Amino acid sequence: MSKNINQANSKLNTSNKKLKQAYSKSDSKNLKVIYMPHWLEFYSIAIHSDVTSNKKRYYKSYSRGTVVYVKLGSNIGSEFSGNHFCVILDNKDNKGKETVTIVPLSSKGNKNYLKLNESVLNLTTTDLKKQIIDISSKVQALAQKYRDIDIKLSTEDKKLLSNLNQKANELYRVIGVYSKHKGKDTYVNISAITNNKQKTYKQNK
Repeated sequence: MSKNINQANSKLNTSNKKLKQAYSKSDSKNLKVIYMPHWLEFYSIAIHSDVTSNKKRYYKSYSRGTVVYVKLGSNIGSEFSGNHFCVILDNKDNKGKETVTIVPLSSKGNKNYLKLNESVLNLTTTDLKKQIIDISSKVQALAQKYRDIDIKLSTEDKKLLSNLNQKANELYRVIGVYSKHKGKDTYVNISAITNNKQKTYKQNK
């Protein structure tokens, strides 16, 4: 198919106009439309990067069962849209692989969804809190080490302490995200989705 810049610009301008109209006329509860500008910005940046960069990209590698937070975008009709927690299905993954297979999670029931006996998000929050306790124990042990011998922190231990504090801050942030869904049931949208990793953010560390 040959490239027609004038025709393409006309279609892009028309599309942009219609999207603006849809946004201005939409109800504030229609999150699909409310998040649309953010999604389109992300989408345009990703497309631009694909076209202009020849560098080999590397992504996070996920293990099966990892809970991630995914930007599924603003899709048509009843298609799954918005930002959702999802579970990784792939048995094998690597940093060079661009896509990953996921199943979206929801706190709202649907006839096509499968209700889980236990809330995945509650279980994950419990696991994250255990990690916080483990980090706290390591920090206390490190502090006690230098308290006993009364010398300054070594460069290596300064780096370790910095990494532990950074990890703890990340975990507290993630726990805050999960806590918003505390006590809610978890449903699985059993239709698996192949998703680009650029839209995927790991939540359980």
